[in-house]
Amino acid sequence: MSNIDTKSIVSSLMAVERRPQDQLKSRISELQRAQSAWSQIGDKLTALKTAAEALAPTGSIAKLMSVSSDDSAQVGVRSTGAAVSTSVAIEVDRLAAAHSVVMTDTFASSTASAGGRTLDLTIGGTPHSFTSDDGTIGGLARAINAGGTGVTARVLQTSSGTFQLALSANKTGATSAFTVGVTGWAGSTVARAGVDAQFKVDGVTVTRSSNIVTDAVDGLELTLKSTTTAPVNVGATRDDDAIVAKVKELVDAANAVIGTVSAQTATSASAAARGVLATDGTARRASDMVRSLVAGGISAADGSKVPTSKLGISLTKEGTLKFDEAALRETLTDSPETVLGSLSRGGSSDKEGLRITNVASTATDGPRTVTITRAATQASMVGVPSPPPPAGSTVAMTVVTPNGSYSVSFTAGTSYAETAANLTQALRGLGLKMSASATQTLGVDDGFQVTSDQYGSNQGFTLSGAGAATLGLTGSAVDGEDAQASITVNGTTRAYTANGRSLVKDGIAMSIDVTEDQLTAAGGTITASVQITGGVAGALSAIGSEGSSTGTISRAKTALADRISELQTRISRWDDVLNKRQTILERRFSTMDQMLQKLQAVGSQLGLSAG
Repeated sequence: MSNIDTKSIVSSLMAVERRPQDQLKSRISELQRAQSAWSQIGDKLTALKTAAEALAPTGSIAKLMSVSSDDSAQVGVRSTGAAVSTSVAIEVDRLAAAHSVVMTDTFASSTASAGGRTLDLTIGGTPHSFTSDDGTIGGLARAINAGGTGVTARVLQTSSGTFQLALSANKTGATSAFTVGVTGWAGSTVARAGVDAQFKVDGVTVTRSSNIVTDAVDGLELTLKSTTTAPVNVGATRDDDAIVAKVKELVDAANAVIGTVSAQTATSASAAARGVLATDGTARRASDMVRSLVAGGISAADGSKVPTSKLGISLTKEGTLKFDEAALRETLTDSPETVLGSLSRGGSSDKEGLRITNVASTATDGPRTVTITRAATQASMVGVPSPPPPAGSTVAMTVVTPNGSYSVSFTAGTSYAETAANLTQALRGLGLKMSASATQTLGVDDGFQVTSDQYGSNQGFTLSGAGAATLGLTGSAVDGEDAQASITVNGTTRAYTANGRSLVKDGIAMSIDVTEDQLTAAGGTITASVQITGGVAGALSAIGSEGSSTGTISRAKTALADRISELQTRISRWDDVLNKRQTILERRFSTMDQMLQKLQAVGSQLGLSAG
């Protein structure tokens, strides 16, 4: 055997051969560290977008309301998002109740025979007849419940060994009443009559069919829990603490972006202190955009320039953001519209007849021209002039709207105006958004008019009954019309029809409030210039979007992934080459070793012969 270590020689030679492949593997490690760095930046950008979107839409800050009730056990309250502060006194005279009936007949159990009984119900004027599915009283209850009429049946044990069929409406209110046919039955008893809730809002009597009321006080949902013996004060105020907290969260999220980008792009002579993305200018773009936004100020919805310091946001000499809570609270106190107009997305119009009510993230900043070509109108009915009903008499009528049929009853006043006011109160007491007024001829009241509060088509209604005839109001109202307008952006004009007064297009919600008279006086069209701005939150949201699946971060990570995949393919090819090379070297050195062994053997033999 030779003394040459062929295995070590091959290993040393292969180490030299692997150097190009090792360089490729080292490059992959660098690229993977870069991927990780981009992921960290992307996570911070995503968090920034989330914090910004909590404030970005128009009016979202104003919707941060703090509500209160000085007796929540009697009247609960919840904010529905309106930006107004309010305080009202609620007095609950009566809670809404669902109509309930108990059949007089008794049974030994829920599985006792119904004795061939059927049950006839009349609900909303429509008759329904039910038969037990298995001949038992329990089967009759099941058949009623399967009928989908809005009435639930139960077999109740009213005393030991005594069961009775109980029926109750699924909804509360006077309209929940139903009648029961007693043919084949001993009779029935109304256990509880369906009634509307009756309560006062600052002394004004209101009725609703439900104990959960969303339309009596702007911005508040009331839950009537019990009758009251004294007024319960409920209210809502803008929650400045919540606004401050959200702005601080936004600043913290922006600083997290700046800090992460700074760490990953740090330049240093020391390799240990140098950031993975030190040579990547794209990585610095996000933090540079944040700093530029704060340094340059914000264009508010009205076109003015607002320093971010007014919002409690400033730039430090180290390049990070500083949050000044006291400065923000001062602006909220002195000029809340500055906060609303420059912190969140917004828009402005130079015409009073056009209001921007919301700006979504899909809306692009910049100017638009909106030309209003038709005003929205309300459904309305003008009565035939007639004498007013006698003062103190009861006037009853039926009102049918797209939402249902309602029975209205009120007391006539001493004049047309007073009678119209009483009718309006009765309509609103039922939750109907309609108003009555007196009409005039030559300046003298001589009749009545009823108008929907809401604008646009599909708001029509009909009035019928003796009371409507007494007021000269019978038949169908003239339905309203939807507003129409065209919007011009970058030279392209498109025409749209609104939903009533509301027009929502391209992420912008507008309220077209001009009247027919104003439009006619202006010659048939009114043109408004509209300016849209993203505000601080909108701009930071856009920066945060760079961390999305379609943003800069994703594109950078994709490019790195492609490069890594390419290098891995080259490494795999090198594996094939190196394996073949190692096989060749091992074969050659094995052959050499064998030859040396033979030479040694020959030498040994020659030496022996010579001896």
